[in-house]
Amino acid sequence: MWLSVLFSAAALAGVAAYLWYQARQTQTAQEAARRDAHRELVILALGDASLLECWEPPQTPMTAARRKQILFTNLIVSNWESDFRLGSLGEAALRDMFDGHFQGEIADERYALAVAAGSPVIAAEYFETAT
Repeated sequence: MWLSVLFSAAALAGVAAYLWYQARQTQTAQEAARRDAHRELVILALGDASLLECWEPPQTPMTAARRKQILFTNLIVSNWESDFRLGSLGEAALRDMFDGHFQGEIADERYALAVAAGSPVIAAEYFETAT
């Protein structure tokens, strides 16, 4: 009797683990689909200047060429984020990439604007705690 209970519990744990794994795989696939859709939209805008106007207007006036550079930079950083989330890019390597990236003109300009906007939001403060 106890043996059948033990086997049933092991089988139930196996099913639960499989369902958790499937949910995780589904979430990863959905995230990848969203990234792919975003990438495709940016690539279309990079190939057709008239589509640049479909994005939100820039906060400061700029040329279409500059806007394309910023969109392309977005693709680069989004790719790093994806690799980091999937575990194929470690934190140290990501820091090194950002260190080099922020030496460039576009990233430096955007960084300066972010600094001017004020202190960053601390991750622990993203959400209010339930009371």
